Order: sequence, then C-alpha cells, then structure tokens
Amino acid sequence: MGNFIYRARRPFHPERLYPLLEENLPGVIRSTGFFWLATRPGYTGFWSRTGGVSIYGLAGQWWSAIPATMCPTMPKPGFLHANIGLKELAMPGRSWY
Repeated sequence: MGNFIYRARRPFHPERLYPLLEENLPGVIRSTGFFWLATRPGYTGFWSRTGGVSIYGLAGQWWSAIPATMCPTMPKPGFLHANIGLKELAMPGRSWY
C-alpha cells in the first residue's frame, strides 16, 4: 500500500480530466482532493472516489480569486476559532459539558 500526491501549477484541461474521473483506476482504492480547471480559473473543484463510486463538483472559489474587501478576517495564528455548540460535540459514553 502506498500513496501519491499530485501537485501542479497549471490547471487541468476539462476534456482530458473528465474521462479520468469516470474511468476505473486499477490499484487505486481511494482518492480525494481538489482540482483547478483551465476553463474556470476562479473556482476550485473537488473529487472523492472510493472503490468504483466517485463524486465530483464545485467546491467554491479560490481565496486568491476573491477581492480582499470580501474576504473574512482571519484569526490570529495559534488561536482556534470554532463555532460549534456543545451538543454537537457529544459522543456516546462521553460528556463534553
């Protein structure tokens, strides 16, 4: 068993990527990630594949494509920011409050 990370500074060509997303990849059990299409430079796509089942679609916009005035303010480094209610952290047999 092993893993492989593909990184590139160029976007994928949609007509070449689509067949790859649809075909069976021998030896690949699971794959997941984000991708960039040449025809949609401001947007990011996602894919997730387990066994023979694959899903892919629009994930959102790249931060670099959003004007700075519209970006949320980021918390200071080292500060964990979460908006999670205590009940959402409940696990069977464990109490968080």
